Amino acid sequence: MLTRQNLLGGLPKLHTERVKLRPLGVEDYQPLRALLSLPDVIRYMNRNRRPPVERAGRLFRQIQSGSATLDSIHYAIIPHDMGRMAGLVSFQHWHEKKGEAQIGYLLDPACWGRGFAAEAAAGLLSFGMESLGLQRIEGRCHERNDASAKVLLKNGFRCIRRIGMPGLQDDGHGVLVYELTSEVYFATDVLHKKN
Repeated sequence: MLTRQNLLGGLPKLHTERVKLRPLGVEDYQPLRALLSLPDVIRYMNRNRRPPVERAGRLFRQIQSGSATLDSIHYAIIPHDMGRMAGLVSFQHWHEKKGEAQIGYLLDPACWGRGFAAEAAAGLLSFGMESLGLQRIEGRCHERNDASAKVLLKNGFRCIRRIGMPGLQDDGHGVLVYELTSEVYFATDVLHKKN
């Protein structure tokens, strides 16, 4: 079982059939900033009253600081057929003692619809359950973000509740909260099936 202490020396590289997951490095910050500047990428992230540019900057700073302290684990998504960073998959709010984390992901719109997000999420979930000993992983997505919900459902998550977001310009839409427990993961072996 890997611990935060074990990982201070560096995160392992992860591989799936079509993507490599490389620990996020300084060289990835510029491509990440570029991705976060895309309106379609930031649309459903960090929903609050701030303009998208401010939300993107805040999210970027959270990723940087979380990576430095290992409060969050971030991997660059690199499709084998591209050879460059196409997105990010992460465990945020990693609570080592409780065995819990929240998964997040973002992908370059040029790569949407190819299954890379689901595959990258599957690779990270496997690492979380099998190497970090996570007992529960939560995923959240905006109610209108069907593509993100599909990534979670494809990986065995189930929706457990809805959080309202009153006062935001979302026409009453909220955030759906999903979970995947270690019991479900190991009982169904969902992540070892083809995505």
